[in-house]
Amino acid sequence: MQIPENALRRLRDPKPRAITAVAVFAVVLSFVWFQHRSLAMTRRSLQASASKLTRMKSDAHQIIELQSRPQRAVDREKPNAELLAQVEAALSESNVPRELWQDSIPQPAQRANGSDYLRVATRLEFDGVTIRQIVVFTQALLQNDPTLSIQSLRIQNRTKTNESNCGEATWRVEMTVGYLVYEPKSRNP
Repeated sequence: MQIPENALRRLRDPKPRAITAVAVFAVVLSFVWFQHRSLAMTRRSLQASASKLTRMKSDAHQIIELQSRPQRAVDREKPNAELLAQVEAALSESNVPRELWQDSIPQPAQRANGSDYLRVATRLEFDGVTIRQIVVFTQALLQNDPTLSIQSLRIQNRTKTNESNCGEATWRVEMTVGYLVYEPKSRNP
């Protein structure tokens, strides 16, 4: 079988080879372009995942920190002597003389807004304290027991200017310190 001369000429002609080379180059180029685009999308996806992972780690650390903190509500009512011991410790820690604490009056427990929590409170009375002393005392008390809160604070009747306190005015202060007890209504009808 013999190949026609025209066919042989076409095979030797550089034009079809150039067209074939351009076609192969175009296919390779589009393959590289699609791969590049795919890699770019993968990179963006990995960056977004890394960002999410960082946020998740931060959230996990925050959850662990919150879990390690004492709860704001307790499961039972504390004996009043326990609270008074905490008051004395905070007075000592804040360098407020014990004799400035005049009285402590336990208040009746009250249900907090119809919830499953009881509000237990004790009114503390001080006489002759400076504003600075009451702030430092309050900070020490709350720092030592995060379940406690200041439910009310009344500063009244400026008593005198005390030379031992660098001339600061002293006041009569009534403060109600309390905490929440979790007690579902079904337990106490």
